[in-house]
Amino acid sequence: MLTDIIPFVEANYRVIAKPGSRAVADNLALINKDYKAFVFTQGGPSDIAYQNCLNTRKALESLGLKFNYMENAQAGHSWATWRADLQVLAPTLFR
Repeated sequence: MLTDIIPFVEANYRVIAKPGSRAVADNLALINKDYKAFVFTQGGPSDIAYQNCLNTRKALESLGLKFNYMENAQAGHSWATWRADLQVLAPTLFR
């Protein structure tokens, strides 16, 4: 990520190349570039990726990294869950 993806994005796209302006988002996490702000969302126990998220949380905890975690158990691993999670994640991109 640090040696390949971030340099590629900064070389090929109009972005602000400052640590406080970088983030990576997917359906599980929003990770600030300085690796101090993690937000995880999950579709709850019915989500097919639930165990993966539990493993990731355990790994972050073992590294001593702080994170926020939210479960949205309304629809498991689905677009409805991601859409609901996006309402929570999107504002964190602009703080």
